[in-house]
Amino acid sequence: MKLLRIICHTGIYEYTRMPFGIKNAPSHFQRMMDTIFQEEILEGWMVVYIDDIIIYSETWEDHEHYIDRVLSKCTPTNLKISLKNFNFGQQELLFLGHKVSGLSLAIDQSKVAALLLKPLPKNIKKMQFFFGFASYYRSHIRKFAHITSISEVYTECTALKSLINMKTTNRQMLRWQIAIQEYSGNMTIIYKECKSHTNADGLSLWPLDNARSNPAYDPEVAAKIPIHLMEIDRRKYFRFSEWAPESSTPKS
Repeated sequence: MKLLRIICHTGIYEYTRMPFGIKNAPSHFQRMMDTIFQEEILEGWMVVYIDDIIIYSETWEDHEHYIDRVLSKCTPTNLKISLKNFNFGQQELLFLGHKVSGLSLAIDQSKVAALLLKPLPKNIKKMQFFFGFASYYRSHIRKFAHITSISEVYTECTALKSLINMKTTNRQMLRWQIAIQEYSGNMTIIYKECKSHTNADGLSLWPLDNARSNPAYDPEVAAKIPIHLMEIDRRKYFRFSEWAPESSTPKS
C-alpha cells in the first residue's frame, strides 16, 4: 500500500484496503481468497472467483455444514458478506455468464440477446470482436475452432483479390461476388504464381461438366450463344488414341 500513497495539502495518505482500479488488485484479491479457502477448494465443494463464491453439495445437511465452515473463516479474516447478493439453497444459478445447475452448464441467454440483435460484422475488426466474444462460449459451440478459423486461398488470379470489394454493375461479376461473399469475412486471398502450384493450376482449367454449377452462369446469355460454339469439337482430340472412342478413331 505504500506505493499507492496520495500527497495533498494536508499530508500524505495511503489506503488501508485494496482499492478498485489498481492493475494488480484482482490477482491480489484472488490470491488472498485462494489462501483463506484453500482447504475447502481442494476438497472439491467450493469454487471461488475473486469475490464470487459457489458452494455445492449433494444433500442439504452437507450444504449447511459447508456454509458454516465458510462463514467461520470470514469472521477472523475480516471478510464482509453482502446478504442482498446471497442466494441459499438454489437448484440453479447464474455465474460468470453461465446458467449452472446440478445437471448442466448452459449459456445465460440474457448475455447474448443484445449481440443477436446486432447486424453481421462487415470488416475484420468487427469480426475479431465477435469471435472474441463468442470464444467465451466456445465449449457450447460445436467445431468452434473450425468455424472461426481464417481460411487462406492461394491463387494465381490477381483479379480475385480485388473482386470482393469491387464496385461494378456487370451481372457476371456481381454473381461471383454473391457466391463468395459468405466467405469474405474469414478468408484471406494470397497470390501465388502458377509455376509454384502447377497441379492446382491444371485442375482449375478443367472444364465443368455442368455449366450451371458456375455462379457466373447466365441462362439469358447462354441461350443466345449458338450450340455449335458451346460444344467441344471432340475430333481434335482423336490424335490421342486414349481419348478417342474405338469406333470413332480416324483411319490413317
